[in-house]
Amino acid sequence: MSELLLAGRDTQARLCQNLQDTPLGRAAWNKLLAESETRSIFLTWQWLATWWECFREGADLFTFVVERDGELVGIAR
Repeated sequence: MSELLLAGRDTQARLCQNLQDTPLGRAAWNKLLAESETRSIFLTWQWLATWWECFREGADLFTFVVERDGELVGIAR
C-alpha cells in the first residue's frame, strides 16, 4: 500500500512500503533505471527485491517515489 505524501498539479510524492506498490513494480523501476546515468545491476528491481527478501526480517521498507503525469521519475530508498 502506498501513501500519498505530497501532490502538486502534475507531480506526486508517495511513500511505498512494498516493492509491488503502485507506482513501483519491476517494469516501471527498471525503465527508470535504464533512463538514468547510473545503470548498475545492484539498482535493478530484481536485485533489490531479492536483497529485501533475504534481509527484511524485523525491518520495515520505506521507499519514496515521485511521479510526474502518472510516470515514475524518481525513487529514494
